[in-house]
Amino acid sequence: MIRSVANKISENISAKRLYKMVNDISQFHRIQASLGYRSAAEYCCEELKRMGIDSKILSFEAKLDAKYLCSQGFKEWNINSAKCDLIEPYELNLADFSKDAMSIIQRSMPCDYTNSEIEIVHMDRGIDESNYKDLDLNKKILFVNDDFNKFMWAIKNRGALGFISDYVVTDEARSREDQYDLKRYTSFWYYDKDDEIDCFGFVISPRVGDMLKDICKSMEGKDQLPKIKCHVDSSLQDGKFEVVMGFLPGEMDEEILITAHLCHPRASANDNASGVSASMEALNAIKTMIDRGELEGLKRGIRLILIPEFTGTYAYLHSIGEDSKKILAGINMDMVGGRQSGKYGPLSITYLPYSTPSFVADVAIHILDELKKDANVFGESVPMFNSSVINFVGGSDHLVLCDPTVNIPSPMVIQFPDLNYHTSGDTIEMIDENLLKKSSTLAASYCYSLSNLNEKMLPEIFNSMNISMSINLSKVVDKALNNRLNGIVADGFNHICDFYIKACESLTKFIPHCDEIDAQIQYIKDACKIFMKNYHHLGMEQAPWEGDDFIPGRLFKGPIYRLSILAKSDDDKKLINDFEYSIKDNIEAYDISLHLIAFYMDGTRKISEIYSIINLFTGLDKDIIKRYVDLLVKLNLVVKL
Repeated sequence: MIRSVANKISENISAKRLYKMVNDISQFHRIQASLGYRSAAEYCCEELKRMGIDSKILSFEAKLDAKYLCSQGFKEWNINSAKCDLIEPYELNLADFSKDAMSIIQRSMPCDYTNSEIEIVHMDRGIDESNYKDLDLNKKILFVNDDFNKFMWAIKNRGALGFISDYVVTDEARSREDQYDLKRYTSFWYYDKDDEIDCFGFVISPRVGDMLKDICKSMEGKDQLPKIKCHVDSSLQDGKFEVVMGFLPGEMDEEILITAHLCHPRASANDNASGVSASMEALNAIKTMIDRGELEGLKRGIRLILIPEFTGTYAYLHSIGEDSKKILAGINMDMVGGRQSGKYGPLSITYLPYSTPSFVADVAIHILDELKKDANVFGESVPMFNSSVINFVGGSDHLVLCDPTVNIPSPMVIQFPDLNYHTSGDTIEMIDENLLKKSSTLAASYCYSLSNLNEKMLPEIFNSMNISMSINLSKVVDKALNNRLNGIVADGFNHICDFYIKACESLTKFIPHCDEIDAQIQYIKDACKIFMKNYHHLGMEQAPWEGDDFIPGRLFKGPIYRLSILAKSDDDKKLINDFEYSIKDNIEAYDISLHLIAFYMDGTRKISEIYSIINLFTGLDKDIIKRYVDLLVKLNLVVKL
């Protein structure tokens, strides 16, 4: 039944309309809390209205003292123009906002050096300030080949004016050479009045960066420095940011939620004009088919929110308060239409964290499986695009929704890795309208199926859950066989089994009197017993917990966006800085683990139990867990129960 719904909906999703919307949205410079973002929001709202969908724009305060759950506001920033021209040893345009919006470091402060010259100093001695004692950095612009934040000491302590950066992020999927002609999306962030330093910056490609390195080197022997003229016409002030809301009403006072972030610089086509367009077209297809009588009317409403990433989700949930309990499930659409050629990853569904049990991710996986039936090869259906299902990750708005204190279980649909992620290369030419159609169909089918969930759909859902459970149990076995499991297999099996039992029980939110659940729960228990019988001897005992062992009680709703914004005193800031410095070399790897520590604070588990789960599935060291929980206690964010 779910499969047939997906196939019907697919026929009503327009790839051409999707592509046009991506192209339209990518024309806006969509920095959070800006005029460009506001214009994009107005476009989306009008487009939804044109589709006949009830829509409006919600406005929130963009200022430093605005608080939305665990997120803090920031000021509105607008830009009219920016340009940087090399004038010595010869004339060359290095950056021009009107030609490439990513050639400016976003949220740059205004400056005007069109009638005066600034010398360039190449910061090629590493990031330590002591390496530059002999250099005069006052009133200079710094050419950096690393993250500019590592050189902020030069702005604060040595009188430097700003930056020129050719830095790009490299990883297994993309090298510096892959991004040789791309500019990285780079931004200042101001979460505190002290952060608002009078500073500006420009971004150049690695190719231009290599040329500038040669210029600096050649002039060094002549005791000369390259010179530029530049200006930034921008402003920073208290303002607003917007959330676009579209709604298809249902018979019941319950909802299914679609989220897609609307922000990012021009063009940012895949990230995330694609997710916005796919979500809007999903609502359009559902409404059109219901109006034609091709689909039954909705039991539960379907609500779409287009948001500035994280900021908007926090603000929206804060604004609706207890009404968030009406939202039974969600789906987050983020980067869903990149052309799968070169270094573009699969279209992936992220699974739920085991701390937030629900069956809904398996509905999405089941639909994806149907959409993969593109061609017939020797009697077998095969896909013409790459896809995958991956473990829970953060990085976007589903992280907020999946926090147990919010409890809106939401898989994310994402395409990653992406060669052009957060670069000037993320343009409309990188979009595959057919993959975009698949993503939109997935979102529409998922929301419609959950809106109208009934007993006839259960065999498909249970089968999808059974497949996922077997895969996840097998992952535990594989880790143990390769000596990568931090614990014994039995503990992993028991935790996963408990997740799927509770996921079955979550069906009662949709179908209150469901006789089939008991039989499915028994199947889960029996399947886990088989795995246990065959593999219980694998793995190794975890090191025992040492020290204070108590039940931590959370005093905050939603995941912690940034620890630093929760500091209430200088002592708090020092505690946070000391902790973050201690994990600085692996802070991105630890990020999801730290969120999961809080996710498992359910008011019943002791720290030792949380440690056992987190260490088992992520490998996070118990010393870090201890220090993180201790930090939250000292910040009065957690109490000892």
